[in-house]
Amino acid sequence: MEAGALKKGRFWITPDPYHNDDNIQIGREVKISCQVEATPPEELVFGWLKNGRTLRSSERMVITQTDPDVSPGTTNLDIIDLKFTDFGTYTCVASLKHGGIPEISIDVNISSTTAGRSLVPS
Repeated sequence: MEAGALKKGRFWITPDPYHNDDNIQIGREVKISCQVEATPPEELVFGWLKNGRTLRSSERMVITQTDPDVSPGTTNLDIIDLKFTDFGTYTCVASLKHGGIPEISIDVNISSTTAGRSLVPS
């Protein structure tokens, strides 16, 4: 039996400041989706960090894990009513249930000017 494996991760932001005319705006809703290819996909576990600290679901920060309507290996972070205090680096961390330490993390930077992208393989 083949051992589990994590391949690659990618993410996208809506509204997307790189393809839309408007940048991410205060008071708007921002959705960050993180998708990771894994074998097997049902073993995938996601976590979200903000500035290196664990993020938990709340009224304004809604975390959705592997939505049945979305392809396996996808997690969403919805920031409702974006505030200045929400600016920072959001990290999606993916690991396999029995795979030990997390293997892939993806950083999304949200700032007042735009949303920067960087892919950080761990």
